[in-house]
Amino acid sequence: MNNYAQYLLKTQLHMEEMWLPLGSPPPLRCNIFLSPNIRACETLVLLIQGTGDVRAGIWSRSLASQVGLSQGSMIPYLRAIEREGWGCVCFNPNEIHIGGEPITPIQSDERHVQYVWTHVVKGTILRENPGIKHLLIISHSRGGTLTTKLLEGNSRDILPLLRGVAMLDSAHKDWPSRTLPPALFQTLQRFWTGPLVCNWKRNATAPVDTPLPAGNKGCTCLSAGTPEHVRTVNVPFDSAFHFLRQCLDRARRSGPPPGVRPPPPPHKR
Repeated sequence: MNNYAQYLLKTQLHMEEMWLPLGSPPPLRCNIFLSPNIRACETLVLLIQGTGDVRAGIWSRSLASQVGLSQGSMIPYLRAIEREGWGCVCFNPNEIHIGGEPITPIQSDERHVQYVWTHVVKGTILRENPGIKHLLIISHSRGGTLTTKLLEGNSRDILPLLRGVAMLDSAHKDWPSRTLPPALFQTLQRFWTGPLVCNWKRNATAPVDTPLPAGNKGCTCLSAGTPEHVRTVNVPFDSAFHFLRQCLDRARRSGPPPGVRPPPPPHKR
């Protein structure tokens, strides 16, 4: 299922397959996928899935196997992103070992996400395409936790560009942590509790988009309209994209969120 989904990413969506670590020979490497407009887009989306036996291009292997790629894969998201004219990076945070041997230096999901940000997004894409003005993140399950870790370590680079975070039944909790340096905690809390972050939580009774208590999530939470964790990737699909479009509209009207420094000028070579 993983291999077939990735075959479709390359043949139907014409996505570029990139191998990490950059320049490393097989077999100790993993792949991620970049949309074909990555060097020309103005808005860039990061897609980060949850934990388990899922690879780049798949949200839920069980759902994809039982129902089909139209619900368990990232393909509907990628097609919607393409229609919007946005660029996209598909992360692959579970491909961290090959035959039981770790892929150094990305031998954990957190290190994978950090590596992709540092070497692919910041180190390559943003340098080759200084026209990128907006960054969006869509994450599911453990991917929400990985999103918080990414923001903790890279807030100065990410927040000036970040326009919206749509999470699908995120596994994060009690974030931002008060153990963070006070200035970083305040910056992250101001962003996280604001209008640019939303988490669609599984719920057995409330219709999709019904407001729910934030609980330990610390951000706006809405009902995903389903009690099943795996189906939170498709039931609130339209709502998530509507939310992200609203985030972009807000950014175009008012600029970066309060308290966030503007991005530095494009790197010149």
